[in-house]
Amino acid sequence: MPFRKLKFFAELRRTEKIFLVLRAHWIIPVAKVVFWIMLLIFVGLAEELIRSWIPLFNEELPLAIFAIIRSMFVIAAILGIFITWVMYYLNVQIITNERIVDINQKSLLSHQTSELNLDRFQDVTTLVVGPVANLFNYGEVRVQTAGEKINFIFNNIPNPHRVAKIILELYENIRAKQNHPRHD
Repeated sequence: MPFRKLKFFAELRRTEKIFLVLRAHWIIPVAKVVFWIMLLIFVGLAEELIRSWIPLFNEELPLAIFAIIRSMFVIAAILGIFITWVMYYLNVQIITNERIVDINQKSLLSHQTSELNLDRFQDVTTLVVGPVANLFNYGEVRVQTAGEKINFIFNNIPNPHRVAKIILELYENIRAKQNHPRHD
């Protein structure tokens, strides 16, 4: 089922329809957020343990130092969670009936956009490795190009086998249209 235009993808051609908008599986950013939360819990527990084992740290100056360190970790965790969300939201692959567009957010202020016409690829490969990836059904989709360009690699994509099947079906539709052009 085609999607409507996306805010961050304004270059939709007149005859083009979006079929898939892909991001990493939801378990990937959730695992990163859990890491940041666990870090905050660890810092809080470490502070309590140090204060209970070493009475010297219950005085005013060490408590102030602990407050500064705790604040630094809280700010780092909030920033880490924010960056995790931004990278998840802005790293997107768009599959239309004519091309594949890979928008790769490399950092907060740097992104790369690559595109491949569907009639120019040679092979689609899926890779699902490990028990977690198999349990949650996510993996890698590789689209091998016919030219000198590097392969398109979509990491941690949900339902990689279904995505590969859709890409192949869209490719077959393009080939069929090229072999049997309509004369209106």
